[in-house]
Amino acid sequence: MLNNFGLSNNKEELVLYKSDLGSDYASIYKSEKSDASEMIRLNTLDDYCNEHTIDHIDFLKIDVEGHELRCLQGAVRMLQEHKIKYIQFEFGISNIYSRVFFKDIFDFLTNHGYEIGRILKNGVIPIKQYHHSLEVFYTTNYLAKASNR
Repeated sequence: MLNNFGLSNNKEELVLYKSDLGSDYASIYKSEKSDASEMIRLNTLDDYCNEHTIDHIDFLKIDVEGHELRCLQGAVRMLQEHKIKYIQFEFGISNIYSRVFFKDIFDFLTNHGYEIGRILKNGVIPIKQYHHSLEVFYTTNYLAKASNR
């Protein structure tokens, strides 16, 4: 099912900045690559799941160019209840513009009972605890898994 809106921590409308360089540069956070914009609608994942009677999600892929934390904050009910089994998300240069550190995402997910690992060619390397060396602003993919409580 295709939906014409983004996910955030609130239902709202925001500006999406775009670039002729491609969709990799589309973000609600303006950068030096931004050369066009449009208004977009945002919803929360919790509200969307309630409205569509979605009880659980096996795999959630988040690719929102710096808006990861706010997207996750809009799924707080699903996260608290461990209704999302796996979450793949990126962390990279867009997080400079959103001013969200990896620590913010790490703390949010681990406080909701998720284990986080870095996705590499040969598998997923668990991250047992936060360290400032994880603040690397090259695009890196991570996998969060609901831990068994």
